Amino acid sequence: MPRAPCTSSASAASASASASVFRFRFSFSGWMRRHPGSRRPPSAINAIHPEKRSWRPALHRRGDRQRITRGTPSARRAVPRPSSCGVLVVSIVSALGEVAERSQLIARGVRPREISAAIRRGAIVRVRRGWFATATASDEQMAAVRIGGRLGGMTACATFGLWVPESAAIHISLSRNSSRLRASPVSGRPIILDWASDRPQIHPARPAWRVDVGTAIAQSIRVLAPDEAVAMLDSALHHRLISGAMVGKILQKAPQRVRAIGPMIDSRAESGIESLVRVRLQQRGITSLPQIEIPGVGRVDLLIGDRLVLEVDGRGFHSSTDDFAHDRERDLTSAALGFRVIRLSYRQVITDWPSSEAAILAVIDAGEHRASRRISG
Repeated sequence: MPRAPCTSSASAASASASASVFRFRFSFSGWMRRHPGSRRPPSAINAIHPEKRSWRPALHRRGDRQRITRGTPSARRAVPRPSSCGVLVVSIVSALGEVAERSQLIARGVRPREISAAIRRGAIVRVRRGWFATATASDEQMAAVRIGGRLGGMTACATFGLWVPESAAIHISLSRNSSRLRASPVSGRPIILDWASDRPQIHPARPAWRVDVGTAIAQSIRVLAPDEAVAMLDSALHHRLISGAMVGKILQKAPQRVRAIGPMIDSRAESGIESLVRVRLQQRGITSLPQIEIPGVGRVDLLIGDRLVLEVDGRGFHSSTDDFAHDRERDLTSAALGFRVIRLSYRQVITDWPSSEAAILAVIDAGEHRASRRISG
């Protein structure tokens, strides 16, 4: 008689294999619990049965190191995406003003490993822990973030496009509990620290490397002369960055010496240097009207009385020959219409104002700013 197949040995082998797999899984899960955040041990790769293998070892070389990564789709996502991810990170940082905080990138869908990949490729640089910048970030931005604060005062006002007096200093705003401050990466430029600001609230869509425009203006007018404070507020109102109500709130908290400048502020002024001339003349009791339209000429910077026109050339003016020729044509047209024109340069207002003021007062004393007086010259 043929012998019956022995099913007990097959069952025993199957039970032994199942027990082996169970012991491996149990020991492997215990190893993962004891080493949170670690990769799977290399020995685990060869312990899975070939017929049930769900992932395969992949060897990647980076410099002199070798690492083993898994081959499942979830493991392949752990490898940084192609270089397009660096372009995405750079575009987001650029949209935020060339400097961004980590939470802003995460809020826009950037994954931490993509940030690390962008840093390795040189697309962005880590300025401070949690802060990143592109290659086109300014020295002022790098200094503020590296130290541990934000751009404030006149330096921040300049980034908003407001008129500010020339200064080599970098104004940095710090919260009251700021600590672990670092040295500035910019040499040769003084640093002015303002400790009066509160802890910043980082908005995902707004630049976090500078204070808001209202805070920047409030910090600036504490150290500006009254005429310079008027010029800055004129610029902010002209560009519609603040409202008249905000100007009132800023002046309420300003030092006593600048609280009385409210009546001097005029949003019609198109340049800060023009505001300086208007305010300085007003302090001498001379009224000048900004941006007056003269038929046949166009708008002029300032008009004193009926006939005296003041044209003020700002910093960087006359960048081309055409601009220079156009201004001279306007001056000739004004003279032909009976106006007396005085044109002042940026240097004459900033560094040689006494001489400029004396020339204006001489014309006014001669009465040449009145229509009843025959214009000479």
